[in-house]
Amino acid sequence: EENDKVIFYRIVWFICQWWRVSNTLKQKQQKKQPQQSTSTSSTSSFPLGQLIFTMDMFTFNLVLNSVDTFQQMKNHTSLAQTVALYREMMFQLVEMHQSVDPTESLMAVGLLDRIFYNSEPLDRLPKLLPKWTPGTYTREYLCDLVELTHMTLKVLELNSKVVMSDEEIVKQKQQNDTVAKMKATALDFDVVAYFSRKIVSNQLVTMYTHLLSQYTVNSTQVNHHIVAMFLRMCKFKIVANDEENKKKTEMEEEVDAGLLPLQTVTLQPMLYNIQLICVLEQILNDVTIQRDLVHFG
Repeated sequence: EENDKVIFYRIVWFICQWWRVSNTLKQKQQKKQPQQSTSTSSTSSFPLGQLIFTMDMFTFNLVLNSVDTFQQMKNHTSLAQTVALYREMMFQLVEMHQSVDPTESLMAVGLLDRIFYNSEPLDRLPKLLPKWTPGTYTREYLCDLVELTHMTLKVLELNSKVVMSDEEIVKQKQQNDTVAKMKATALDFDVVAYFSRKIVSNQLVTMYTHLLSQYTVNSTQVNHHIVAMFLRMCKFKIVANDEENKKKTEMEEEVDAGLLPLQTVTLQPMLYNIQLICVLEQILNDVTIQRDLVHFG
């Protein structure tokens, strides 16, 4: 039954979150004790262990299909719990991708291929973001969406860098190697286009601004993810002023002569709205932040 699924999601969510927090604490302890951490310096995280059984394609299908079901039923409470687990699973996927365990890293390649790179991707984030409306969902749900977005972009960019570094090897082996075929498909995936076409919107800016207005109760991590998104939009180039490549036409030469200098165009103007400006003005005038800069990330 649907209620049984929600209970199952809550149990798995709790275990995944417990593992992630304990893993973070262990890494901090290793940094404080450099003599003991030299032997494990090559490992960026601890193995998932039995938790890896919750990171199979069956569980992902179950969770992502439940997202669609609860959205259609407008069951916001169950949807919030499902998205919370979805977020934790993306955290685990990032850890698996960076793991030195070959089994975990291989599973991560297969999961990424099915969720994002397949001809019919299972990714539900582009469907979740436009459906958010103020007053309908809780702040915790919004925090989960922000962290889910951050981790999704992070794992896509990490995988893109890894695949591009092995581009020649992938092209040579893709005919006979299944993993190489997955990596070759990942080579064709445009992370920039995914961000600009499926993630960025005025709705996204409104959503992030709404959460930023509650910066005093947000965690440092959430505030960091909000600022990181705004910085990403400011640096995202729509039109770049490339002086090194492309041949200049006569008009471009006149422009370069000083009549109308070409400028790099970014998504920064999307942030020029009164709601965000008011929130930023409130933050800049907040005396408590000057005493506690760590909280704002």
